[in-house]
Amino acid sequence: MAARTTVDIFDTTKKPIQIIFALSWPIFLENVLSTLVHYADTAMVGQLGAYATASVSICNQAMFLITGAVLAMGTGITALVARAIGADDIPLARKLTRQAVMLSLYLGVPLCALYGSLSHLLPVWLGGEPDVVAHATTYNLIVACGRPFSMLSMVLGSVFRGAGDPKTPLRLNLGVNALNVVGNYLLIYEPHTISLFGLNIPMWGAGWGVNGAAAATAISMAVGGLVFLWITFTRPSPIQIGLKQSYRLDFGLLKRISQIGLPAMFERVSNLTAGMIITATVAVLGTNALAANTLFNTATEITMMPAFALSAAATTMVGQFLGAKMPREAERYVYRIQGYSLVIIAAISALLYLFAEPLIRIFTPDAPVIELAAQCLRIVAFFQPVQLIAFVFAGALRGAGDARSTLYIIAFSNWVFRVSASFIAVRYLHYGLDSIALFIGIDMTIRAVLFTLRFRSGKWKTAIKG
Repeated sequence: MAARTTVDIFDTTKKPIQIIFALSWPIFLENVLSTLVHYADTAMVGQLGAYATASVSICNQAMFLITGAVLAMGTGITALVARAIGADDIPLARKLTRQAVMLSLYLGVPLCALYGSLSHLLPVWLGGEPDVVAHATTYNLIVACGRPFSMLSMVLGSVFRGAGDPKTPLRLNLGVNALNVVGNYLLIYEPHTISLFGLNIPMWGAGWGVNGAAAATAISMAVGGLVFLWITFTRPSPIQIGLKQSYRLDFGLLKRISQIGLPAMFERVSNLTAGMIITATVAVLGTNALAANTLFNTATEITMMPAFALSAAATTMVGQFLGAKMPREAERYVYRIQGYSLVIIAAISALLYLFAEPLIRIFTPDAPVIELAAQCLRIVAFFQPVQLIAFVFAGALRGAGDARSTLYIIAFSNWVFRVSASFIAVRYLHYGLDSIALFIGIDMTIRAVLFTLRFRSGKWKTAIKG
């Protein structure tokens, strides 16, 4: 079973494009389907009214910081597992897997307990109205019970991807998302009748409303985490673990994980804070600008999903090649990924420019918002190729363990060329939303240049000793 899911990047019988595609397509598909399920989830909750949407939204905003910390640690785990697999050091790969399980336990449970204990205060701090606070409080408490399992899934997903197995996280996340949607349907709504092919079919429903959405989310998280753990214990693979093995924390390994994970975490916090300031800056321009900003950013994220997948593929490949003491192959494959992906993103950018208005029209019928968002989308479309260059090189540097340089580059470029410039342009020069779109493009261009220079320097090859 492991042989069907694991991609062997050292297989000389396969062309480089086949290996790159095998590593990236499951990650791409996972991102796309997860996004679609998120939209469906939001729509189902939205049927209850604005208070329900606001209750779930305000809770999710508070969780971004916690999940961001776990995902950041996952970056370090992916890089080290990939290196161990590349070096054919199976005992180390399995030890890293056990440390990942314990890390999710020691990090996830206290964070989720803290989240649950603040269930009433968080929506108040985030400015929720009284009716929103009441529903958000219960939602927080219920979902907090499932979050540790979700964090276990995230950490183990990082292990599997580092081992060259992106298909298992894809399949499990598909199952979890499907269970969440079905659970929402059964637990949110009251009993009702649906018409199908001329037949009236009675459907059971718990009628729990927002609490039903929370229960469905918590249950799907728990099932996903437990199934992930079961596969890790039972499937023969280089990352298989057993109950009789040692689960003591190895602070030496945890230090190596944190050396990569902590800069990644600070990078996420920096991006989140910058995003909040940009949103506050856009708010000065009025409701239409705020809505257009949200929509053109959403559309951009969708079209950049291939870049996310290729960046993750670069992380795995660089880690494994460096583990095998093959830095030249790592370098060669990263440039190949850049070449193949630039062809894809150039086509996507052209389509994005030509069909900007129809794409935005999917999300809103408001003509002024469509016009403004489409204008910004066309500006960003010009910069998507350089954005992809930045993404792939950043993924490669993370795979090498050179996470500090990605933090420094992203933080510098983000705060100087995106946040500060946008703030000055809108607040003092009285420019519009299109100026922010332009500065986003400039920011990505600066990142691409700096990441290229860092990668070409070759210093990433010795970011992790041994």
